[in-house]
Amino acid sequence: MKKVWIQNCLHFIFPPLCPLCKDVVDGENTLCPTCWPHIEFIADPCCDQCGLPLATASLHEKEKCISCLQHHFSFTQNRSAILYTQTSKKMILDLKHGHKLSIAPLLAQWMVRSGHKLIEKSDILIPVPLHWTRLLKRGFNQAAVLTQHIGKKTNTPYLLNTLKRVKRTPSQDGLSASARQKNVHHAFIVPNPQDIRGKSLLLIDDVMTTGSTLEACAKVLIQSGAKCVRTLTVGRVCPRLKQGSKI
Repeated sequence: MKKVWIQNCLHFIFPPLCPLCKDVVDGENTLCPTCWPHIEFIADPCCDQCGLPLATASLHEKEKCISCLQHHFSFTQNRSAILYTQTSKKMILDLKHGHKLSIAPLLAQWMVRSGHKLIEKSDILIPVPLHWTRLLKRGFNQAAVLTQHIGKKTNTPYLLNTLKRVKRTPSQDGLSASARQKNVHHAFIVPNPQDIRGKSLLLIDDVMTTGSTLEACAKVLIQSGAKCVRTLTVGRVCPRLKQGSKI
């Protein structure tokens, strides 16, 4: 009772705010009615491997997009919670570069809703790592923060330091698919493979664009003995859909 009273007092003095427009909202980890419609959640039908939204439903339960029919990924499946639009981009960058860690629980909540089937199949959650120089500069790894929230929400074990980034790669922003792939080549290692040997892993990151970073991580995890790797991100870049369009 005392805890509830204290929480109510804090909400009265410091009411929860919408992460996007800063209007007062009814509770923690939610958006206001004005901003909510601008978040575009990804739902079926989507590619069974990369999670890209598909234009039409198929008679086949495990349909793949054209790209995945032509390209093999080391990870079995990816799911993303929302489209990476101007609105969602602001939230993700506010977390990533704006040090607004209060946004992480909401994004993790959306990831759990989108990726619950993948989480149920996974033994361990693992974040995509930052190079130590970037981690030192930023002060935290947004993928690790999301991993912790997802692990606690779903009671799923997680390991934050199993995967290491040993190559200080430039930002992937603006690079072509081939340049992204080259950029992360040999960028990751697994120092203690015994931690993941024979395990089904769920790799966590903030955004999937071409999948190059997720692929580089998944490949080294498989080579280090993981049974399989699935991936889960907040946002999904979807070049074939116009920004603002509905799925």
